[in-house]
Amino acid sequence: MDLLKTIRETLSKDVKIIIVDDEKNILSSLNREMRNQGFSIETFSDSDAALKRLDQTEFALIISDNVMPKRS
Repeated sequence: MDLLKTIRETLSKDVKIIIVDDEKNILSSLNREMRNQGFSIETFSDSDAALKRLDQTEFALIISDNVMPKRS
């Protein structure tokens, strides 16, 4: 958690993170782990929807599954 503390202190308060994974339990656990750290988090289980969102806004960090349906 020291890394998260350093990131939070270094970056602005409005840090946006996008998490993309086709497994809902992974999305849920990552969101649960990070939501109390002061980050704005958006999660997507569909890679097309995530890509559309990335066209609309800038994120400081992208956490993504390496093997997504339709992207392999």
